[in-house]
Amino acid sequence: MIITKYSKLKLFIYTIVFALFMFMCISVRQQVISILPEAVEYVSVNDMSHITLSEIKDAVYDLDDTMTLNVQNRRSGTAEAYHTSLLSDDVNIILTDEHYPEIHNINIIKGNFFSEVISESDAIVISDSLANLLYKSIDIIGCQMILNGETKTISGVYENNKGFISDLSSNGLETVFVPVYYKTDVNDTNKVESFYVKSNNGSVGNKEIQELNAHLNNKLDLYKLNDLNSSKKLLQQVFNIIIFIIGLIAVIKLCSVIIKNIQVLTRSVKGLNNAVSLKNIKFSILSTLLCIAGVITITVLCTFKLYVPEGFIPEHDRICDITYYYEYMLNFVHGIRLEDRWNYYQELILNFNMILFVLGIFTVIMFIKTFFMYIKFFRTYAANFKTNDSAPKTLVKGNCNEK
Repeated sequence: MIITKYSKLKLFIYTIVFALFMFMCISVRQQVISILPEAVEYVSVNDMSHITLSEIKDAVYDLDDTMTLNVQNRRSGTAEAYHTSLLSDDVNIILTDEHYPEIHNINIIKGNFFSEVISESDAIVISDSLANLLYKSIDIIGCQMILNGETKTISGVYENNKGFISDLSSNGLETVFVPVYYKTDVNDTNKVESFYVKSNNGSVGNKEIQELNAHLNNKLDLYKLNDLNSSKKLLQQVFNIIIFIIGLIAVIKLCSVIIKNIQVLTRSVKGLNNAVSLKNIKFSILSTLLCIAGVITITVLCTFKLYVPEGFIPEHDRICDITYYYEYMLNFVHGIRLEDRWNYYQELILNFNMILFVLGIFTVIMFIKTFFMYIKFFRTYAANFKTNDSAPKTLVKGNCNEK
């Protein structure tokens, strides 16, 4: 390989593209991890049997010290500025309670979320982008808004900091929040479409779930379980696996360089290769030490604990059955696509896996290309070093022959 300006430019471009793909992988992962709550999601699967609001309220009262519950019912509608109907926007409506910010990590920048949902039946919380669209300002606490023909009072404004992945997973509409509990008991028999459970002492375990199920008269079986906390750990692990693959490729290549250098040094020590100069021996020793340091560093950086969710590994008689894992993934995707409602988190996880898979493949490819180009450069410079080192000796030998 001859080092030219073109080859240097090619190496520079490969390095930049590889760094770009790595940055994109990290950015996508951080965005999704920050959005996913450390909670368990329960989603209703049919309209025949369900948990009522009154049952949820009783469970919240009984389990207040051990876990936090957040109720959600979703609707669609139109939000209008109170002073004029010319300013309006289609929105997602989430009927929820005061625990939503605690579980779903939204940032209230003006006012507050529902602190007393039972006495604030006309309250509404909107995003800063919707506030700027309808009112041209976010200083609108106490202002009124028309939501599906009903007058609401704006009690809070939250920061809408959604990114590309988040927008891709949603239906593209702004989201507003209204209380699901009211002062009267008129709506207490309404169906709870979904709710989220978060332990106050860490992640939700089987013991906490069984206790909650007992308070709800074993009605949790009527809902589909989505362990978002496990999904969050798996998403973190996907990126670690990509780094592990890259590190494994680098370690294999560095080990091959170490073996070649050891062979050169062994031959020179035994006198099998008299053409090896002292400078080349020093060069081989230095490169070997650098490669060993690189292997140690990569091994430390790429080490991580493998997390396997409960139920993913089958019984011992099916552990080598590839159809089990295929059906597991197929049911996961199938369950998301068949739901008739806007299931934001499941769409988010699915889109993340697809995007990160594509980015991960390109990242590994670009790393291999870049890494092997650096190896070629290393070998070229080493060959030039040997040539320059042996040239004077050839000249001296020629002069002696002439004499």
